[in-house]
Amino acid sequence: MMSVHVRKPGFSFIELVVVVTIIVLLAAVAIPGYYAFVKRVKKSTTISTLQTTHNAIDANFYADTGSYPNNLSELVNRPADEKIGKRWEGPYLTKEPEDGYKHELVYRVTKGGKHPYELYSWGPNGEGSPESEWISVWDI
Repeated sequence: MMSVHVRKPGFSFIELVVVVTIIVLLAAVAIPGYYAFVKRVKKSTTISTLQTTHNAIDANFYADTGSYPNNLSELVNRPADEKIGKRWEGPYLTKEPEDGYKHELVYRVTKGGKHPYELYSWGPNGEGSPESEWISVWDI
């Protein structure tokens, strides 16, 4: 009498190694692409926020009050200065703006400068990053 070998259901070690190898190769290709995509989205969000803030400052706040805000919170809340506050028609933004990296934007009025104010993001590395990483509203 011949014995019949019955195969048990399941995966062999070789099959599992092949599947794990395929998963690792797919991850090796997909993960860098994902991080590059996230980096582009954060920069794009930062540019959009800078443009929106710039528009709120120039086309809205300045047009209503005849002056530039002392800080970005004045785009959301009525300024304490009565002269400006009574002409304020805001809020011009729903909240204080932050860049795509979750950092506050840098804003300061520059009297006699090339532009009436500075408005920029520190970039991906945040406060104190070198100027080469800054994303300025005047450069986009």
